[in-house]
Amino acid sequence: MDLATKTAKADPCLLDWIDDYITRPDVQKALHANATAFPYSWNSIFQGNRDTNLYNLAIDILPTLSTLLKSDIPVLIYSGDQDLRIPVTHTRILANELATRLELTILEMNEPWYDGNQIGGWSVTFGKLGEGKKVANLTFATVRGGAHFVPSSSPSQALTLFKAFLKGSSPPKNHSDH
Repeated sequence: MDLATKTAKADPCLLDWIDDYITRPDVQKALHANATAFPYSWNSIFQGNRDTNLYNLAIDILPTLSTLLKSDIPVLIYSGDQDLRIPVTHTRILANELATRLELTILEMNEPWYDGNQIGGWSVTFGKLGEGKKVANLTFATVRGGAHFVPSSSPSQALTLFKAFLKGSSPPKNHSDH
């Protein structure tokens, strides 16, 4: 049974809702997507050629992430600790490999981060020490209770992580940082 069939059984309207939402002009404008006004509509990963989808899943993302980090563009890598498709240990390996390749230092040890009064997960921040200051540009975070699609399974934690990332800060380390 393919993923689209499994998803349709869990929520038969989910794919339609995603497609309808992503193809809205206001959403595309907000996401800076489809800016060239392609003559075709957006296709979710659940559609199209299965071999193409599997090929895309096998692309090595480390060179792209390395280029972003070398250009001082911050990167947040997160993983739900209940993800049955990509275990959190694999995502941690990816983050550690990036840090090793780029000779990044651990600036903040693996410690809990908070979503309100609850522990949202654990995070570690990597970066460089220079000129008496810390420059963090890679954060790896787990999302407590998060499944493969973290924003769907743990929307509050996902929003907290995203807000912190946009502010250029680590995930909140105590209740008052939220």
